[in-house]
Amino acid sequence: MTNRIPPSLKWLVDKRSRAHGELIKIEKERDVYLSWITRQLEKLKADLEAIDRTLSLHEIRVRPQFIPPCRSTINCEQLKHGELTKFILECIKKSKKRSATSKEILLYVSAKASLNLDKSITPQSMKDSVRFRIKNLCAKGRLERLPKVKGSYRSYKLKV
Repeated sequence: MTNRIPPSLKWLVDKRSRAHGELIKIEKERDVYLSWITRQLEKLKADLEAIDRTLSLHEIRVRPQFIPPCRSTINCEQLKHGELTKFILECIKKSKKRSATSKEILLYVSAKASLNLDKSITPQSMKDSVRFRIKNLCAKGRLERLPKVKGSYRSYKLKV
């Protein structure tokens, strides 16, 4: 007579086995990625030092430490060029009061763009993308930033 293993125990054993296998796989991948990242960091640091030395040779003196870093855009990279701006402006135009809060804009853009985006876009990266794009549109003079009402989100309207 054999003993029957309860389904709950079998499920736990299977769950642990899968988690352990995933852990081993990720540890192996980590070693590969860490070595690749280390090589990339060393290469970038060497390039930066070479550029700094070259800048010091130029007749016009430029201090490398005063050059601000340029961040690459990783947010909303799946949207087509100009689509984020189009969605932001469209949201404000469709608003009944001809202005929209940053929260309304974010929700509108997220709803419109959700069909086009990959699941790798996080809510925080979407929020950052919309925030930076609104900031740039205000700087370019296409949007106007309205005074903030206490306890509410910042509002924006089209500049006339």
